[in-house]
Amino acid sequence: MANIKKLLIVGLMISLLAVLGGCSPKSGQASETPADSGTANDTKTVEINTDEDSLSLDDVTEVEEPAIDLTGKAKAPLTGLYVDESLIGQRPIVAMLDNHFGARPQAGLKDADIIYEILAEGNITRYMAVFQSAMPENLGPIRSARPYYISRALEYDPYYVHVGGSEQAKKDIKALNMADIDGLSSGSNVFWRLKHKRIPHNMYSNASVIIKEGDRKGYRTEVSYDTLKFKDAVESINGSACIGLDVIYIQPTTRDKDGYHVGFVYNEETKLYERLVNGKPYSDENDGTELAVTNVIVQYASHKVLDSEGRLEVGIIGSGDGYYISAGEIIKMTWKKADRSSLTRYYNENGEELALNPGKSWIQVVPSTRYNDENWVKFDSGEVEAE
Repeated sequence: MANIKKLLIVGLMISLLAVLGGCSPKSGQASETPADSGTANDTKTVEINTDEDSLSLDDVTEVEEPAIDLTGKAKAPLTGLYVDESLIGQRPIVAMLDNHFGARPQAGLKDADIIYEILAEGNITRYMAVFQSAMPENLGPIRSARPYYISRALEYDPYYVHVGGSEQAKKDIKALNMADIDGLSSGSNVFWRLKHKRIPHNMYSNASVIIKEGDRKGYRTEVSYDTLKFKDAVESINGSACIGLDVIYIQPTTRDKDGYHVGFVYNEETKLYERLVNGKPYSDENDGTELAVTNVIVQYASHKVLDSEGRLEVGIIGSGDGYYISAGEIIKMTWKKADRSSLTRYYNENGEELALNPGKSWIQVVPSTRYNDENWVKFDSGEVEAE
């Protein structure tokens, strides 16, 4: 009887084990212990006990950034960016560019290292573009010279490209012995008119023929000039937030709802300020490249009307106030220029000369009477004002 009981118990145990062994996980559930299939592709879970407190920085392999090949490269004097070293000795080209609405958009601005915008007659501004590290294949519309633009151009000892100018400007160019490339005295192989814009907003040229004309006239090809300081890389300027700005040159009216205002909006990804004209992105005429720069300088200077034609005297020799905007930030600054040929230098509030972030720069010259007047110049910190 006892033996029968033992056999019954053993049988029940075997049946129970069989039932348990035959159970499988429900659909969607993983088995806690994978079955051994006996194949070469079996996956085995191995548990490793690691003492986190025992880890140190020595246990982490540091990933090195790939080295940048700077063979044959050198820092461009006007941007602080690395370019082909063959360009470093190139004599700069400084060109006067028309900014009448009939002249827009301009060709070649995307290649400029530095661009100036200053008022001319009738509250219409004019651009002056400085080229050294890249040369435009198509440049224009080119317009006439003014004395205060000449004072900025002299800082670069350039080929000075223009089409005529005010009487004083023409006298200054001759007296200062500038490397003059004038559309009124050069042939059609140097300056030409294109048909897509109306006269006088359609005079064009390009860098190669300008340099060739300079050679024909016997101008020096290599020059030396003072340059600003540049940091090694784009970094904070230790200022307040500035994600955009708007500079108004002509106020809107009932007849002209836009007026004329220019601005920049900061792109956090590229660390560039993208150019706006009347609130819209602004592009180069040549290929549609949207204009953007690393540095924006707002320079305040005295403005005085000289005659019935509205010609101006702009006080860019001496000193004054301004703002430096870069890397999403803004700081107050001052500027100084000793004489016509001296480089304009910029200083922080402690009187230390600024080192600019490497990259292209746009300089907006604004009447000093508009300093700290939001009716004319507005800076956007990105903060939402409480109602």
